Amino acid sequence: MTRLKSLILCSVLLPAAVQAEDYQITVERKKTAFTQSVSAIKGAKSSGGTPNEQVQSQKWKGEVKVRNASRKESQALDARYLLVVKRQQLGQKAGKDEFETVKGESKIEPLKSMTEGGFQTKEVELLNRTLLGNFYVANGGLNKSMDDVSGVWIKLFENGKEVGEYVNPPTIKSKYKLE
Repeated sequence: MTRLKSLILCSVLLPAAVQAEDYQITVERKKTAFTQSVSAIKGAKSSGGTPNEQVQSQKWKGEVKVRNASRKESQALDARYLLVVKRQQLGQKAGKDEFETVKGESKIEPLKSMTEGGFQTKEVELLNRTLLGNFYVANGGLNKSMDDVSGVWIKLFENGKEVGEYVNPPTIKSKYKLE
């Protein structure tokens, strides 16, 4: 038997270790609610009247899809995820953002070869605030603040062994823990 034939035979007969590319993970934002209001800013005083702010509230969930790209059926998968939410406050100095993490877990039923399953993350509320009228923040702080999801990290486990991962951006792995 030639060397090439023996390599092919070995790769067919020996079970391959689960590879990260066996599972393809995608995440899409799904808006679930939106509201908008205008109100006086509590505690704010001005000689020109009471400053108002416009507040937009968006609620969203992450729609996570997992595709079994291997040639074999998977066992049930356990997914653990971490969302990093950047919070800004109206009037705060730029770059003084606060970060909040939202962790969760989900189960994915066994997937046949080349099929897709998935789950939704917990709902997250994002606020956008804008100072209205001819007002400004005296300390040079933000006249407009916007919350945002600044990172998503998902790990897949099959029988307790990590079999897939999605990280965006990759830098969140050095700042947060997902076990």
